[in-house]
Amino acid sequence: MALRSIPALLDKHGWCQGVDHDDDGAACLRGAIYDVTPAGEVRAYVWERLTWQVDGNIVDWNDADGRTVGEVQAACVAAAAAESPGRVGHWHANVDKAHNVPTHAAV
Repeated sequence: MALRSIPALLDKHGWCQGVDHDDDGAACLRGAIYDVTPAGEVRAYVWERLTWQVDGNIVDWNDADGRTVGEVQAACVAAAAAESPGRVGHWHANVDKAHNVPTHAAV
């Protein structure tokens, strides 16, 4: 699952704040999500799981002063652990089609 691959991606390429990817190839959480998911339902599911895990906007959470790569990786691991097996295939998000991200409407 995509959530489980984000910590390894951040280990390999690095983590950053404020941009999806920095000049060295490091990724913020949003950039990492885009790297490991295709546009559409799977990306929306990963986005929503992490939004629930961090209890808010994942971009703001990632970019918060004092945030660490370890906290970002731990949030991904915790979100993955909370998944229901097989849920992705049956999950229907309210997706902003222009940006390929979920809206904040209840699902």
